[in-house]
Amino acid sequence: FSELHDRFNASDDVRQGLLQHLYETDAKFRQQVDEIRAQAATDPEGAALRVRKGLAGRLGEEMVRYALQPYGTSCETQVHHDVADGGFTKTDFVLHGLKAPIILGRGKGMGATVGQDIAIEVKTGSEGYIAHEKEHILRQVEGHQPYDASWVICSRDIKDMTEGRQAQYREEIREAGSPVLGLLPEKAELDQSCWDFIRSA
Repeated sequence: FSELHDRFNASDDVRQGLLQHLYETDAKFRQQVDEIRAQAATDPEGAALRVRKGLAGRLGEEMVRYALQPYGTSCETQVHHDVADGGFTKTDFVLHGLKAPIILGRGKGMGATVGQDIAIEVKTGSEGYIAHEKEHILRQVEGHQPYDASWVICSRDIKDMTEGRQAQYREEIREAGSPVLGLLPEKAELDQSCWDFIRSA
């Protein structure tokens, strides 16, 4: 687990590399970055706000992919699933065909074994944002049912919730089928990496 823990807490150099990779391979992300870079020249405060609203979540998803991809035979992002009410949800990340077991902690649902598939939601934000997203997460977890394991990986901001509130939050989502794991750096730290990337041009 310590190796995985280190990958989830990738250094800023690695984060800059992940952002650069996204910039080079994802046209939508590149357009977003170019627009924010242009804005930063005349309106740095507005540009910084756009970074906080739009980029850290994407970096978080990329860090999860970076951490877990070596353990699977393939991975997919933004996988469409229909849910019971007739709507649909998109799963952030699905890791197929584990080549080695992964155990992220103690207790039910915290591990997956060779050959299994894992569906993962990624949430980065303040504890208020993570709390506000609960209903949305429950709906997303419903889309994880075809998979062997289901995890919600979020930024460590979740640990800013009061102990009782955090326990209740985790329990509700676990009952829906997915443990909640605060494995990613705090949102403010991810925002800073994204802002440094914007200003590095």
